[in-house]
Amino acid sequence: MSSGYMSVPASEPAADSDETDAETNATFAALSKAAQRVPLAEQSKKISAENTASVDETTCLPPKKERGKRDTARDNEKPRFTDTATSTKPRGSGKLCDNSSTPKVKQEPVEPTVRRQHVGRTRQSSPDIINISDSDDDAVQVLDSSSIEIVFRPEDGKVTLKMQHPRVERTVQLGIDFYLGYYLFKIAFPATEQKNIFALDALLNSAFTLKLSDVMERVRTDATYRNLLTPLLHGRASSFRLKAKNASDATVMANYTLQGNAEARTGFLITGMRYIYPLSPGPVDPRTGKRGDDIVDTTMPYMAAGIHSTLLLAFFKGSPSIASKYSELFETNKDGRKELPASMVALGGTAVHSSLNEHRTGHHVQSKFEGNAVQEIYDTHILLLDTLRAKGSTVLADLYDIMVARSRLGSVADKPMAMEALALLNL
Repeated sequence: MSSGYMSVPASEPAADSDETDAETNATFAALSKAAQRVPLAEQSKKISAENTASVDETTCLPPKKERGKRDTARDNEKPRFTDTATSTKPRGSGKLCDNSSTPKVKQEPVEPTVRRQHVGRTRQSSPDIINISDSDDDAVQVLDSSSIEIVFRPEDGKVTLKMQHPRVERTVQLGIDFYLGYYLFKIAFPATEQKNIFALDALLNSAFTLKLSDVMERVRTDATYRNLLTPLLHGRASSFRLKAKNASDATVMANYTLQGNAEARTGFLITGMRYIYPLSPGPVDPRTGKRGDDIVDTTMPYMAAGIHSTLLLAFFKGSPSIASKYSELFETNKDGRKELPASMVALGGTAVHSSLNEHRTGHHVQSKFEGNAVQEIYDTHILLLDTLRAKGSTVLADLYDIMVARSRLGSVADKPMAMEALALLNL
């Protein structure tokens, strides 16, 4: 299933290239536009040359008839800061420059580059970090907005997002949005090789969207450079998937009536993945007075209240919700109806399965929600959804309509009492 992402050619051949073809450029335009940070405003070479030739724009010395050796030496000193950062402390005691003969340069608006923190070291630290204080003891290190070198945290040498130069940080921030979109619309639990392809494509798409050609070329051609950046994207995947698990943890007790009989109940629900179907109370045995197993409506896969509540809470709630953030990526079927992506539904189903399984012993035991622990469950959901689609089922379109309708109802339908009442409906 095409996800709507534009693909930028990489230096190495990438697997599954049909999933990142050029025909999807238009679909992702809205996401790129919404997630894009403040456009980059770079100084032209002409402006840089004029700035270099002009006098110090912060302060200048008043004219004197006779000048001493100290004044001459001060005039010959090289500037200790560049036009990319301005000192926050006045230098010397001179008055502000007001000389009509001084070249006046119209500055393009640029984003702030001064950060009141120690920024660590870079591979090429001298042009990237600038000291702008008069006192060496009170030096403030400033990030050069034109640099794209990686900055390492000084205490442990790790690469963190907030310590990067502005253009690199913006590339990674938007790249994270692209990257998580692949998990939601393609594969929620990709293999390592596929994750690396997602990360490379996300960084290239981000740099292309932000018109940072030098960053895009560096990512494309420098394996060491991109290998330092890709962990910043990989680290967001687990917390993103946990949104579904947290949603199912909050809803399974009410939706599947586990109270007082969790051990037997969860075993029944997990077998054959009965939890994806609507359930109705089973008949009561007249001899024992006990109610039998629930009746499973196998004609309505993924119409269980537990599945709906999990998908709704994880992806259609919040301001903005994840679904609204990626609204342009939802595809339509042959009838023109929008569908939920199979990867999203399978992620929700996997979360419900995992939450139920934690109650299987009769006591809640937290488990890991990671690929190696739940991969088979996720793959089974994908198989079921692919089989339904092949048989002409409209379940993905029906789910989309249900999610949109319920998200507009507000939060009442997600309260425990409402969940229990809705679960018993047999329409």
